[in-house]
This record gives sequence, structure tokens and C-alpha cells, in this order.
Amino acid sequence: MMVYPLMKEMMKKGWIRDIQWVTLNPIGPPRIEVDKKIIIHSITLNPRDLGSYSKFKEDLWRAMHNLGKAPVRYSNAGAYAKYNWFCAARMLTLLPEVDLFFVHDFQQLQVGAMLGLTAPTVLRWHIPLRLENVSPSIRRFIVKSMENFDSVIVSCKRDLEGLIRAGYHGVVKQVYPYVNQRIWSAPSKRDLDEFCELTGIKEDDRVILVVARMDKIKGQDTAIKALHKLKNPKLKLVLIGNGSFSGSKVGGLAHPKSVAWRGYLEGLTKELGEEERVVFTGYLPQNLVMAAYERCDVVALPSTMEGFGLTVLEGWLYKKPVITSRGCGASELVIEDVNGYLFEPNNESELKEKIKLALKADSARLGESGFDMCKQCYIEKGTKAEHEAFEEAIERYESTQKLD
Repeated sequence: MMVYPLMKEMMKKGWIRDIQWVTLNPIGPPRIEVDKKIIIHSITLNPRDLGSYSKFKEDLWRAMHNLGKAPVRYSNAGAYAKYNWFCAARMLTLLPEVDLFFVHDFQQLQVGAMLGLTAPTVLRWHIPLRLENVSPSIRRFIVKSMENFDSVIVSCKRDLEGLIRAGYHGVVKQVYPYVNQRIWSAPSKRDLDEFCELTGIKEDDRVILVVARMDKIKGQDTAIKALHKLKNPKLKLVLIGNGSFSGSKVGGLAHPKSVAWRGYLEGLTKELGEEERVVFTGYLPQNLVMAAYERCDVVALPSTMEGFGLTVLEGWLYKKPVITSRGCGASELVIEDVNGYLFEPNNESELKEKIKLALKADSARLGESGFDMCKQCYIEKGTKAEHEAFEEAIERYESTQKLD
């Protein structure tokens, strides 16, 4: 979601010339040319390794999000390492033309060590860095792997502090994720009408909007329970979102968590008797998501734990009050009763009270304040900060070569 706009923006500014993109694509051709100067290199795994890789990746992800006490299964670590080696091996074939390797998130965490001194490397970490939630051995694995990169970029101050507390010794920079404000515009009346017809939203309804994939960490259950405590029949909760790459059966990892979570949410909605007030849209195209932001009264991000949460920025682009849990990195930008409201994760009673406040508040005032806050996360600022990190990493790498 962030990589492609970032690359396009940097190319537009003349900061980068060509892009070689190495990624997992189980059914893709080995090489795909996109926009002439972007080449995608597909990495594949055999079915057995793909399954083991998926399990290890999900175990790491679950541990970082503090979801239960199930251990990380080391028996699957070999497939994870194999995927990282396949990525690194492909990257090595791109030398010496490549000036810098930019690795996104924990799936390619071991690549930094495998590339060694061949070129500067920068890691962009997206998921929460709550390393106190994981076992000592996993904490060491993550920290030592990160130290093999020339620089690490994290999304929020919470994760910067968490990495330092875990004993990280290396260069780290905090850059808030960015939103491409140019692709979020006012929807047409036709799109607004289509969205309202699709969701059954009437003119006098008040709408709480949650835009998030179907995943336990996104906290849609907390939003449903909070709605149930608010007895206003004209108050509706719209849940936009489907699965993710991990859950996709076609070209993804076919992990069942998104289907299972939606099933649970639908069961909860029925159990509470809220079928008339909770709307599941599944995936919606961009034009209807824009219509949803325009039509809603409040944007909520009820995640239990989140690296950041771009929907907060998107809601602010439409000058909407936002409510986010303190488990989200984006909560660092929310000022209570100035541009939104905060609540403790999994606390539906507190969320209920914050929804009441948001619906009674001066929404124009909160929306304008949020819109102003969002400007610091526009794509121009984000790409500038990351480009500076690239330049610094290249300079350090070249300086080290001269010293040696």
C-alpha cells in the first residue's frame, strides 16, 4: 500500500531512476515490467515450504501483536530462512547496478545479513515493535537481524522507544507513514448514492465507519459491542474490508484467519440482534470508499494493536472526527477533543462514550484540526524523509569503505 506510491513519487522527483522489486508471488511469472522503469521479480516456494513459511510468518506476526501465548514454531524457521535466501540471491544478481536495497517489513528480515557488505540496506518496519511481548530468543532474533541493516525506519515513537529498550545498537529513524492525499478526492453524487443504496444508509442515519481488513487485531468486535450499547436506531456501523495477501487463496498464502474472523463477527452481530445496524460491505473499490468517508459522521479505528493505522489519516482528509484505540501508532497524532478521541483497546464501554462525544461535538472543528494534522503525513513529506534516510545510508556505507 505504501511502497508503490513511494517509488512513483521518488521517480517523479528524479531521486531514483530504476526500481527492481523482489517479492513473494507464488503464481507470478519470474519477471514483470510495470511502468517501464519498475521491474518486479517474483519469488516462489514449493507448496510445502510455502505452508511452513506462512506459519512461521504468522507466528512472528501474532507474537508481535501480543495475540495469545502460542509459541513461535521453530520447525518452520527453515522455510522462512529459505524464502529470505531466495530473495537475497535474486537481489545479488542485480548488482552492481543497484545503489541501495530497501526492505519492507519483517517478511525479509534476514536479508540484511545475507546481503552483507554488498550494498547499503535500509529496513522499513511496519508492524508494532512491542518486543516486551515476545520471548527472549525471538527478541534477540529480531534485534540482531535488524542490526544487520545500515538503517531502520519505524512508524511511530512507541516503536522507536521499544526498539531502543530492547537493546538495539544501530541507526534508527522514526517516520510516520504517509498518505497520498492526491488520490482521495470528493466523491460524485452518483457514487454517494450507490454507496448509500448498497449499505441501506438513509438520509437521517448517523454513520460510524471502520475501514480495515477482516482480522482479529482490527477490533471490529469492539465496535459492534459499542454500537450495541448505543440504542439509537438511526446509528449505523459500516465495516469495509476483506482479507489480505496472507488470506488470499489465489496468489496468496491461503491463511483462513480473515474468513474465520468475518464469520465470528457476523455471528456476534446476530447474537446481539444488530443485523439492521451493522453493515458488512467486504471489499469496495476506491470510489465507494471515498463515498463512505464523505458520508460517515465518525471514522473509528478500534484495533487492539496496530503499527500505525492509515484510516485515521484518510478520515482526516475528509475532515471527519476520528476515534482510535491507544494500541494504534496513529494515536500519537490524536489530541483528545481537538482532532479526535482515544480509548483503551478492547474497551467497548469507553468506545461507546467516545462515540457519543464525537457525535455531539463540533464535527467541523474536529475535522479541520484533523485535516491540519494530516498535512504532516502527506506523501511529499514522507518520501522526503525516507529519501534522506537512503542518502544517509549510502553515505555511511561509502565512508566505511574508504576507512577499510
